[in-house]
Amino acid sequence: MRANETGATVDLFAPGAVTPGAQIGGANTGLVEPVSVALDAAFNVYVFDFATQNDQRVRGGSDRQRCTDSHDFRA
Repeated sequence: MRANETGATVDLFAPGAVTPGAQIGGANTGLVEPVSVALDAAFNVYVFDFATQNDQRVRGGSDRQRCTDSHDFRA
């Protein structure tokens, strides 16, 4: 996985791949400038967006077009 700040996406790679096989992105995700990404045991993807100061979760097995939870770190 890689946070792609310029493309406002998270790129997903298969093991050993050099090009992404899928992306998390689009208007429904709310991603503007993702800078870090993590994965948990349930395959939920967590993304921190610098521009919005939010961390967001994309549930494992989702359509990769919606971030389901958000936390604002500006508060």
